[in-house]
Amino acid sequence: MAVKIIKFGGSSFRRPECYRSVSKHIANSLAHGFDQVVVVVSAMYGETENLKKLALSVSERCDGAAMDTVLTTGEIVSVGLLEAALERYSVTVSSLFGYSLG
Repeated sequence: MAVKIIKFGGSSFRRPECYRSVSKHIANSLAHGFDQVVVVVSAMYGETENLKKLALSVSERCDGAAMDTVLTTGEIVSVGLLEAALERYSVTVSSLFGYSLG
C-alpha cells in the first residue's frame, strides 16, 4: 500500500479558494499511484494569532487548556473547509482530531 503524508501550513490557506488548490493536489496524488493520503492541516493564515488575541482579550491570563481549546478551533475549521473542497473530487475523508484520539 502506497501512503503519502502531506502537511499544509497556514500559508497554504491564505484565502478560501486555496482549499480548492490543496484538494486538487490531494486528488492528483490519489489518482497517480497513492492508495492513501494522510493530510495534516494548519489554520488559515493569520487565524491562530487572531484567536490568541481574542482569548487574551477575554482574560490576559488565558493559558493552558483554555488557550489550547481556542487555538485548535482554527485547525478544525481548516479540516472542514478542506473536506468540503475534497467533495468536488469525490474523495472519501476520515477526519481525526487530537482530542478524539484519546
